[in-house]
Amino acid sequence: MREVASCILKLLFFVNSVCTPDCRYESIRKKLYFAICHVMSYNEQMYRVMKLLNVPIDEFEYAKLGLTSDTISFRDLKEKLNIDYAKEALIQCNDIAERTGLSQLSLDDINAEINAIRNAKSSH
Repeated sequence: MREVASCILKLLFFVNSVCTPDCRYESIRKKLYFAICHVMSYNEQMYRVMKLLNVPIDEFEYAKLGLTSDTISFRDLKEKLNIDYAKEALIQCNDIAERTGLSQLSLDDINAEINAIRNAKSSH
């Protein structure tokens, strides 16, 4: 695999040496760059060491996160987890609003509360 990457890298250096951003080889340069990143599992950083993490997960959580494969990039996993955490936080906020009666406030009530706080701050 390293031999393939080395060959692609040499081609990339050659194309870079003869290529300007507007020349006809620009698309080749981009393809070679992405090929070297893919072959070496780099993410726009050369010589980055990748680790494999095996995390057990139950079927409920697997389905809840919308996973469809046994492999996922760390970036995609972080995004799915962040979306899940945001959904949970929104549900908790709704629960708190219902328990405290905030969910029953009208827009006029909310504006009155805001104005009362602004007036209290400006009087100090």
